[in-house]
Amino acid sequence: MPENKLLSPVNPVKHSIDRTLRTIERRTRHYRNTIIVVVAIVAIAAIVSIVTFSWQPLCAIFLLPAVVVTFIYLDCRVIKIWSDELLDLWKKNELDLELYIKSITMMKMIPKSTLNGMLKLLPVQCAVKKEDAVIRAVIAATLSSISSSHLLNSTVSLCVGIAVPISIAISLVTFSLWPLPGTLVGVLAVAAKPFFERKLWHRWQTTVSGINEKLDNETVEKALQTLPWETISPKQKQQIFKFLFTLPS
Repeated sequence: MPENKLLSPVNPVKHSIDRTLRTIERRTRHYRNTIIVVVAIVAIAAIVSIVTFSWQPLCAIFLLPAVVVTFIYLDCRVIKIWSDELLDLWKKNELDLELYIKSITMMKMIPKSTLNGMLKLLPVQCAVKKEDAVIRAVIAATLSSISSSHLLNSTVSLCVGIAVPISIAISLVTFSLWPLPGTLVGVLAVAAKPFFERKLWHRWQTTVSGINEKLDNETVEKALQTLPWETISPKQKQQIFKFLFTLPS
C-alpha cells in the first residue's frame, strides 16, 4: 500500500491504529485509577481505624471487590466498543487486517500481552478472501457476540461484587441484619445470566439468518473454529455450530 495512503486521515488502517492506541491508553488509565482507589481505601480505613480505636472503619475494605469488578466491567466495555468498530470496518472490506496487525505489532511502545489479548477478538487467524462478504459477516457477528458474552460476564460480576460485599459491610457497621437482603441482587444477577446469554445468542442467530446468501458451511465452520471460544460453554458452542448447519448451503 502506498505510503501516502497510510498517512491519509481517512485511511482505515491508520484510523484503526489510532483507535487501538486510544483504547490501550484508556485501559491503562482505568487500571491506574483502580490502583489509586484501592490504595486510598486501604490507607484511609487503616488510619481512621487507628485514630478512632475502632475496627468498624476497616469494613471499608469490603469496598475493594466492588472497585475491582467495576474496573473489569469498564475494561470489557472499552474493549467491546473497540472490537466492534474494527470488526465493522473489516466486515465492510475497508480494513486490511493483515496490514493493520503488521503495523500495530511493530510499535514497540505497546505492551505485547495487552495487544495480544485485544487481537484475540479480531479474526486474525481467519483466512478469508476479500470477496467472501458472507463469511466476513458471520465471523464479525460471532466475534461481536463473544465480546458481548464477556461483557455479560463482567456485568454479572459487577452486580455480585458490589451488592454482596457492601451489604455485608453495612450489616457489620450497623450491627443489623436488614442490609443482608441486598446480597440477593448478586444472586438474582447470577440466576438471570443464562436467560440473557440465551437471548444474546438468539440475536446472533437472527443476524446470521438475516444474511440472504447461501453459506459454505464447512468453510464457515473452519473459520469459526479459530475464534476465541474459551469463555463460551461447550454446550453453547455446540448449539452454535449445530445451528450453522441448519442454514441453506
